[in-house]
Amino acid sequence: MMQLLVFGIVILLFILAVMLFSHSQSLQRFAVMEFLLVVAVTAVAYMGFTKAKSFMTSQYLSLFGVYISGAQDYAGELEQLTSLDSAAAWQTEGDDLQNLLEQSLPVTTVDGEQSCYLTAAVYERLSGGEYAARVLRQTKNKGCLSEEDCRYYIEQLANTAIQSKSVVSGETKQGTGVLVYADRRGVAPKYILLTEISLAPVQADIANMQREFLVYGAAFLLVTSLLLALVIFLQGRQMRSLVRVTARVAEGKEDWDSLKNSADGFWIESNEMRRLKNSLGQISTDVARMNYIKYKVLQNYYRFAPKQIEQILGKYSILEVEPGDNVHVTGTLAFVAYPENRGLGEDQHLRRMDREYKRLGEKQKEYEGILLSDNSDLTTLQLLFREETRKALYFGLEIAAPQEGEVQEPAFVLLHRTAFMYGVIGNDEQAFTYMLSREMKMLEKYVEQFRSMGIRMAVTDAVYELVEKETTGRYIGYLEEGGCTFKLYEILDAYPAKERQRRLDTKDKFRKALNLFYQGDYYLGRNLFTEVLKECPDDEVAKWYLFLCEKCLNTDYGRKVSCALFSE
Repeated sequence: MMQLLVFGIVILLFILAVMLFSHSQSLQRFAVMEFLLVVAVTAVAYMGFTKAKSFMTSQYLSLFGVYISGAQDYAGELEQLTSLDSAAAWQTEGDDLQNLLEQSLPVTTVDGEQSCYLTAAVYERLSGGEYAARVLRQTKNKGCLSEEDCRYYIEQLANTAIQSKSVVSGETKQGTGVLVYADRRGVAPKYILLTEISLAPVQADIANMQREFLVYGAAFLLVTSLLLALVIFLQGRQMRSLVRVTARVAEGKEDWDSLKNSADGFWIESNEMRRLKNSLGQISTDVARMNYIKYKVLQNYYRFAPKQIEQILGKYSILEVEPGDNVHVTGTLAFVAYPENRGLGEDQHLRRMDREYKRLGEKQKEYEGILLSDNSDLTTLQLLFREETRKALYFGLEIAAPQEGEVQEPAFVLLHRTAFMYGVIGNDEQAFTYMLSREMKMLEKYVEQFRSMGIRMAVTDAVYELVEKETTGRYIGYLEEGGCTFKLYEILDAYPAKERQRRLDTKDKFRKALNLFYQGDYYLGRNLFTEVLKECPDDEVAKWYLFLCEKCLNTDYGRKVSCALFSE
């Protein structure tokens, strides 16, 4: 039956493959959905059968483990015996074990022969850790384990049985069950008992269950396939009717009203199809209005900046934006600073900035950033990332990362998460966007200083707390002004591999030097910053702290000096 089912599934998959490459959309949809249905039903049936089979086998073995629990006391009696050196003594013990098992275990039929067990064995653990067979009783059934097989399962399960002080069971390669147990009272039992039982009763139940799974699965697949085919046929019929009428309208043989009023026989028309017909019926009247809207959109895009203003203000369209609209926004701000034109001709500088802005625009779109503002000299931009701070981080890494063949100073990216007010002010003729945030105002003042120090990317503590697990950074100090304080972290992943590694190697030393500086120990701090610069000569942050330590040592500032970055 299993072979027949597999053959049927193969034939079905072949038919679905033919449908998939047909020119009919209905057949393609049916093929895809039917394939997914077949896979789902097959997977569920297989997993359900596998779990049920495993559960039934486990329960069956557990039941025999309960029956055989009395033999554990027999194992304890073996541990107390001292004269078991003769074959006759072991013969007697084997008879006792056999009688105990025959009294304890239920009778099963295997190959027409009734028995309580297939194999009963007693193994003794020798001083070297290996096991030697002392008793091996077997029925005449074909499923009996060999002595080597018994020793194998003893070696595999004995330690677990000793440690758990219970019966440990498993299924053999021959399709039988094996139970291994020892004296439950002993810490390190010397004798290990093994009993092999037949799984014929549970295998018969499993076979019946398998047939039920196959029958019910096939029936469910058949019924759902018929329903799926019916639904797709009805949908296809409606679509064909719509296409036919639309073609006649396009040819001028009918008008749009005939499309709206077209019926599809006695079948009930879906709401989606009815809405589609109504939408198509409005095309002729909407064309003029759409052209007018496009004109107004272009007009408003020239008046307003940036283009994503409607997204920030929560408007459906730019046409809804009016002067006076404002909103409180919380998100991650990205300050992007490019170097000023130094040493390049005007044309070369413009070409470079054109490449940089094109690349920035691509990354902005990829990571869903919104351009807030820029300046007239093309050096500084502000972008907003409203959703995930992680996207702002990856955007910054892309922009600040070194480019192939880069010879100019790199761009600098500063990330800060804050709340601010964003809105539009002006009149119908001219409008401007504005941002109100004291934090943004303060941070913007230091962007160029960070860039001039060669730092590629930095984030405030408000951002670093959210992305700490996503990147590698080091604390470089804080900014303080007007009651606002921001901790700054340098993102090391933005550097080329060699520079990044040098900063990683000196990270702990830099941190210790900075702590000494904060504690007012300018002498030791200076020495540590000097060591940092020996290992990482391009660390401008360490150089700035070194100069400040020297200044504090050579003046009477003492502990009154401000520890904030870029402080006077």
